[in-house]
Amino acid sequence: MTVERHLVGRAARPSSASIFLVMAFLIFVWSLNYIVAKIGLRELPALALGSFRLVTAGIVSLPVLFFPQAGKRHDLKVQVEVSPKRKLHALWTITYLAFFDWMTSSAPFGRVNLEAVVRPRLLGGKEPSDMLIIGCDFHTRFQQIAMMDTTTGELVERRLEHGTGEAERFYAALAAPARVGIEATIATQWFEKMLRRYGHELWFGDAAEIRAAMVRKQKTDTRDARHILDLLIQDRFPRIWVPSVAERDVRQLVRHRHKLVRFRTSVMNQLHALAMGQGLCLRKKLWTTVGRQKLESLTLDRWASRRRRELLELLDQLDPSIEELDRAVIAEAESRPEAVCLMQQAGVGPVTALAFVLTVGPVSRFPNSKKLVSYLGLNPSEESSGGRQRLGAISKQGNTMLRCLLVEAAQTAARFDPELRRDYQRLKFRRGISGVAKVAIARKLAVRLYWKLREAAQPNTAARTQGSPATPVVGESLSSF
Repeated sequence: MTVERHLVGRAARPSSASIFLVMAFLIFVWSLNYIVAKIGLRELPALALGSFRLVTAGIVSLPVLFFPQAGKRHDLKVQVEVSPKRKLHALWTITYLAFFDWMTSSAPFGRVNLEAVVRPRLLGGKEPSDMLIIGCDFHTRFQQIAMMDTTTGELVERRLEHGTGEAERFYAALAAPARVGIEATIATQWFEKMLRRYGHELWFGDAAEIRAAMVRKQKTDTRDARHILDLLIQDRFPRIWVPSVAERDVRQLVRHRHKLVRFRTSVMNQLHALAMGQGLCLRKKLWTTVGRQKLESLTLDRWASRRRRELLELLDQLDPSIEELDRAVIAEAESRPEAVCLMQQAGVGPVTALAFVLTVGPVSRFPNSKKLVSYLGLNPSEESSGGRQRLGAISKQGNTMLRCLLVEAAQTAARFDPELRRDYQRLKFRRGISGVAKVAIARKLAVRLYWKLREAAQPNTAARTQGSPATPVVGESLSSF
C-alpha cells in the first residue's frame, strides 16, 4: 500500500510528452493571434472570437491533461489517473488563458497614439477629423508656428518669414484644411485673406486671457506658439467675436471721420491760442466770417504768421472732407435698422449710433447690461479683499473711440433728457467734478442703448400669469363663457 501510494505520487509528475504538447499549444495560440491580426478577424465580435479560441485551446490541451498518463519506477508500470482537484485546476487554467487571450486581442495591434486617443474631445467634442491644428505666434515680419496633425499626432515647429513669401508657400502646400489660432492683434488683414484663399480657418483669441493661462515665467516665441496650440487642442482657446469684412470696412469710415474731427479740433485750438496771444478772444465766434477776418488781420511775427496761414489752409481742407464723411455716415446709419432704433434716444446721432452697432455686434453676446458696460470699459476698477470693497476709476478696457463718443453724446443727452439731466446735476453737486458725472451719464446711456437693441431683437410678448388661459381673451365677448 505504501509502495503503491509512492508510485502514484511519483507518476503524477508530467512527462516529457506532456510538456512538449503544452508548449505546442502555446505556440499554436501565438500563431493564431498573428493570423487573426493579419487577416482582420479582429473585427469579429469579442465574445465569438473568445469562444473560438477557448474551444481550440480545449481541443489541444484536454487530451494532455485529462487522459491517463504512464509513469515508470524500477520497471514497474502503474496506471495513474489525474485527481479531480487537478482536473479542476487544469480547467480553470485553460479558461483563464482563453480569457486573457481574448482581453489582449481587443488591444491595438500597432503603436498606440495617445494624441489620437485624446482627439475625440477636441474642438468642442466634435468628431475626429483630418484637420490640422496650428498655434501661431504672429509678428509683423515673421511668425512662429506649432502644428499638430490630428490624424497622426505629429508635431511640427517652424519659423515662417513674411517678406520672402515663405509663410504663403507653407500654407498653400498643406494637404488638409487647417485651423490657425493667433492672439488678437493688428496687421492681420493680409494673413486672414491668404488663409481664406487656401481654405484654412483663422481664430482670434483674447491676448490677455491667453497670457493669463501661461504659468511659466519664461516667454519665447516657441513657447507662445506651443501654448496657443495646447489651448486649441484642449478646447480652452479664448476665441473672440470678429465682425465681418464689410462691417470692418464701415468701421474704417467711422474711425477715419473720428480721427479727422480730432485733428480739426487740434488745428482750431492752435488758432485759438494764436488769437488769444494777441488779445483776440471770441470763442465760437472766431469761426464766423467776421471772426475769420479778424484772425487773418492780426499782425504776427514771421514764423507765427506762417503757422497761422498753414493752419488755416489745413482747416479749409479738413472741413469738406469731414462733411463728405458725415454724409456717408448718415447714409450708412439710415440703412441699418439697429442704428435707426438707437437714434430715437435724445443725444444720440448717426455717428454714435453707427459706432455702437458696429462695435457691439449682435446684442445676444451680452446676457445683461453689466457685461456690455464692462466690454466698453465704463465699469469701475476694483481691488477688494478681506471683506472690504475698494472701487477706483473706470477700467478703460474697451473701445476708446466708442467710449469717447458715448461721453460726448452723454453731455448732449443730459441737456435734452429730463431724467439724465437730474442724474447729471445730482452727481455733479455730490462729487463736485463734472467729469465724473459725464462718465456716469455715459454709462447710463450705454445701458439704455443696450436695452433698446434687446427690445428690438426680442419684442416683448404678452406676459402670462399663473392661472391665465393659454390663449388670449382680449376681444372675446364675456357672454360666450
